[in-house]
Amino acid sequence: MRGVRLGYGAAKTLAKEHAVAGSKPTPPPLEVTKETGDGFVRLRLNGALDSPGCLEQGQTIVQAIEHIPEENGVLLLNLARLTFLASAGMRILLELNKRSKDLDRQVHLENLPPFVRETLDMSGLGRLFTVVREPEE
Repeated sequence: MRGVRLGYGAAKTLAKEHAVAGSKPTPPPLEVTKETGDGFVRLRLNGALDSPGCLEQGQTIVQAIEHIPEENGVLLLNLARLTFLASAGMRILLELNKRSKDLDRQVHLENLPPFVRETLDMSGLGRLFTVVREPEE
């Protein structure tokens, strides 16, 4: 059997059809919303903290610690709507922890879903962060 050389358009279409037929649906992109208050910044993460999410939103998450207006300020990372935590997401948490120590800021993780708590505890990352519940309004 001889190989057939496909043009770019045909190869792209074939790859797309194969991906659709044999793959799992891709999760929605990670959304990050920001709230600010007196001495804190809260980021709400909605979606999967995986490689694509980290590429798009990872720097936003890490740089948020720089927007806390005062020393001993707090970054609250609300994970209640996190649907997936990959190793790339755990790397972002490690970067965030290091950056917060450099700037003398704190990072608190809020409203952890059970799978996130288990993942952080098994990896040892859980001991790096204070875990809190968001106060009722």
